Amino acid sequence: MYDVEVKVDGFSTFRVERLVLAVAQDRELDVPLTLRAVQETVVVAEPGRVVTTTVDGVVDAARIESLPLNGRNFLELSLLVPGNQPTPTFDPTKTNSVLISSAGQLGRGGNISIDAQDNNDDVVGGPLMNLPIEAVQEFQIATNRFGAELGRSASSAINVVTRSGSNQLRGSASLFAREDSWTARPAKSSGTMTR
Repeated sequence: MYDVEVKVDGFSTFRVERLVLAVAQDRELDVPLTLRAVQETVVVAEPGRVVTTTVDGVVDAARIESLPLNGRNFLELSLLVPGNQPTPTFDPTKTNSVLISSAGQLGRGGNISIDAQDNNDDVVGGPLMNLPIEAVQEFQIATNRFGAELGRSASSAINVVTRSGSNQLRGSASLFAREDSWTARPAKSSGTMTR
């Protein structure tokens, strides 16, 4: 969340408060430059328009914290965006990795960036490292029509912004439990056997 202020000598001040910028999203602000003959400040309470042709989805911090992810893998957030599904992994050494197929493409062709740094295994595809879900601030997956700045992706482009540190102590815990009453009972034997 940002406050934007534009000041130019001879012109009135333009100010936008509480402008929300999600990961890999652009905002367009029309800044009117009026002469300073009248001393006034313009405060815009509504955010600017999103200017993009990208087919994508953004998962913000509030949703990331509240969603129960069974595998605790940050790439499972992709499954919240339509057009994505898990695909089998090709590398037996990466059994805990999640590969995402977007719009019918192979899961190996995706491009994953963490804090604008490359996180791609160039040999077998998929991520180089897994990130704890608690470290993710924002998550974006672009499944189609993304710009050239994302580059080298034959499937989807995933952008992750990690949380910044603080001086406050905090933690989280995860528990996956299955209620026994919802579990199927084992098959019973039919009784005696005859020879």
